[in-house]
Amino acid sequence: MVKNEPIPACRHKTLLQLAQEGRIDDAVDYLESISARFTG
Repeated sequence: MVKNEPIPACRHKTLLQLAQEGRIDDAVDYLESISARFTG
């Protein structure tokens, strides 16, 4: 599940950790970047 996977570009923090730290923009940017790969 994506929310529990460490993100290398964010110092290996998970989406939940980013949200807890108030880094919502970073979390959204990451989700948008991975969704772009899925859609082509």
